[in-house]
Amino acid sequence: LLTGLYLFTIAFMDSIVYGESYCMKQIEWISGTGCAILGVISTFGTHLSLFSMTLLSLFRAMGIDRVQRITSQNSVAKILTLILFIGVSSAVIAILPLLTTVE
Repeated sequence: LLTGLYLFTIAFMDSIVYGESYCMKQIEWISGTGCAILGVISTFGTHLSLFSMTLLSLFRAMGIDRVQRITSQNSVAKILTLILFIGVSSAVIAILPLLTTVE
């Protein structure tokens, strides 16, 4: 969903807003806030998807090994904790480049 939003916004900005004059406004776009926000959305969506698929694969492997214990209350709390960790770590990875300055 976030990657689709990113791609739609890039296509919109390229075709409607800038059109043929993108080359003249490239520096303005790349150094602007809009490009930075889209970079965060793209990175957050990518990492969230990657970490979620990894987590789902691990739970699937654990579920094959231990079928009866995967639905216990303790496991549900662990799953929710890991989902929260995935969201927070994806957000940190996405926002971290905005906090550093490159000269």
